[in-house]
Amino acid sequence: MHILIFPSIFATRTNRYRGKTIEEQAVALKRRGHQVGLLVPPSRVRTLHGLREIRDYWRCPPNAFEVTQRSGLPTYRIHWWGWIGSGFVGRRPMLGREAFERYCQDNGVPDVLYGRGILYGGYLAAHLKRITGIPFVQMEEHSAPFLRGILFPDQRRTIAETLAAADYVFTMSPALAKALAPFAKDKPIHVLPNSIDTDFFSPGDPPPPDAPFTFGLIARLDANKAAHLLLDAFAAAFAGTCVRLKIAGTGPEREKLERIVRNLGIDRQVEFLGFLPRKGIRDLLRCCHAVVSSSYVETFGNTLVEAMACGKPVVSTRSGGPNSIVTEEVGILVPTGDCEALKRAMIAMVENYSKYDPARIRELCMARFGPDAILGKLESVFASLQHA
Repeated sequence: MHILIFPSIFATRTNRYRGKTIEEQAVALKRRGHQVGLLVPPSRVRTLHGLREIRDYWRCPPNAFEVTQRSGLPTYRIHWWGWIGSGFVGRRPMLGREAFERYCQDNGVPDVLYGRGILYGGYLAAHLKRITGIPFVQMEEHSAPFLRGILFPDQRRTIAETLAAADYVFTMSPALAKALAPFAKDKPIHVLPNSIDTDFFSPGDPPPPDAPFTFGLIARLDANKAAHLLLDAFAAAFAGTCVRLKIAGTGPEREKLERIVRNLGIDRQVEFLGFLPRKGIRDLLRCCHAVVSSSYVETFGNTLVEAMACGKPVVSTRSGGPNSIVTEEVGILVPTGDCEALKRAMIAMVENYSKYDPARIRELCMARFGPDAILGKLESVFASLQHA
């Protein structure tokens, strides 16, 4: 089967890991025998990445597509919409159509169009579905616009039009499906989580018996991740003990968080690791005893599932995606924004750590989030639409 994927987020010059899960799923589909390509639209204009793309490419004609091979996949990238397209969404499909026609000339006509995120990969795929009749599957994975209600009027119209054109709609979590439902009218919304590379994220040697209990946090350090709340809870529970917290990631709040650590007197217990590549994240997961997430909003919870694939229990807030990931066998859920509840959960994790079975945690993870479980469902939908 020939699958053309339209990612709404993708690697940039400043963040080569942006949209990595989309690329990994594309590679996994290729390994399963499918022909897979990528048609990448510009980032949303009203974001930092979108503004950077305009700054970097405004001298180039918008139809000067970049054609590359990325991870062995033909990748056709539109770097910016042009001045008119940047201001008027209705002008964007014409540019997307030019890129699509170029893709088809080089690679043949796809059997399925697969939008990853409505704004604006799915939007382009919806337009192409209308003019070509090629089946179109939409996966919505960006929770912030929906769960936080930060949508502009033109984006609301775009979302409704895209969902109306889709033959099948997925989201990453039940919470996001509920938030998306008002835009879909009576169209069913199905939940399909991200698949995790369980060959790469696998258990390593357990921490030595005499190693201090260590929590790990892997996150962009911004306000939504609520790392300040985690630090307050950690200090209240463990200040002056041997328990440790390792924080991987960068972001606008890092300096503020480092000041909080010093003010709380836990600077000898908390370590900021900065940005870690994929292997570094796996190494951190393997050396930690448990992983924690304190976010206000999460679409899914990739780092939690990656931790589970490594056999680690987790502590998380009920921030959306984690609500359907974390069960009693794999960890503890607490309300968002509740420092006291987070403190109690972390204490309970330390005290009851021996009750969590690493092999069982990994088994549950593979059954729910492994490539065979997730990609098999996706392939089934693609095949049913191809032969409809």
